[in-house]
Amino acid sequence: MSTDQKGMTLRDHFATTALPLAIEYWRKVDEDEEDEGSFDWDPDRVTEDCRNAADLAYRMADAMMLARKGKAYE
Repeated sequence: MSTDQKGMTLRDHFATTALPLAIEYWRKVDEDEEDEGSFDWDPDRVTEDCRNAADLAYRMADAMMLARKGKAYE
């Protein structure tokens, strides 16, 4: 992962905005699992739930970027 880029891109901003919805989505997905909807977060490691939520947030951001350009969703 490159860290030499300075500042937040528009895509990053969209993902940041979408992240609470992505977390809520994964919390609902987890309701069917034995942890009953808890979101596994640990400040010392990247959990599977965090990785899933971040991935979904960036996919939502990508959709927003396409919509902004007036392109069809892929």
